[in-house]
Amino acid sequence: MRSIDTGQWQTIGGAIEPDESPEHAALREAAEEAGIELRLGSLLAVLGGPQYRWTYPNGDEVAYVSAVFDATVVGGTVRADGDEASAVEWWELVDLARCDLNSFTQTLLGAVGLFP
Repeated sequence: MRSIDTGQWQTIGGAIEPDESPEHAALREAAEEAGIELRLGSLLAVLGGPQYRWTYPNGDEVAYVSAVFDATVVGGTVRADGDEASAVEWWELVDLARCDLNSFTQTLLGAVGLFP
């Protein structure tokens, strides 16, 4: 998805709500941000550390612990929510290096072997 805040491309994702499982959060975020329904596969990685710090345009700083799932789109209608995402697209892996990905997304995709 293309972030409204930065104009850069990033993975779908977000904060886990109180008492929500990581799996449910992944499904909810995909539906909210991109209008899609997913079937989750295996957990690929749980990532954190200094390279997962992020400063939002408003100055808020956070440190993420990200659960990365393999997933398949099984339904929904692809659309950007207009709140966090201005566009939603998918690319072939070879095309990712030419996309304007934010540094967090580059690091996350690199950790699971999907980005150089």
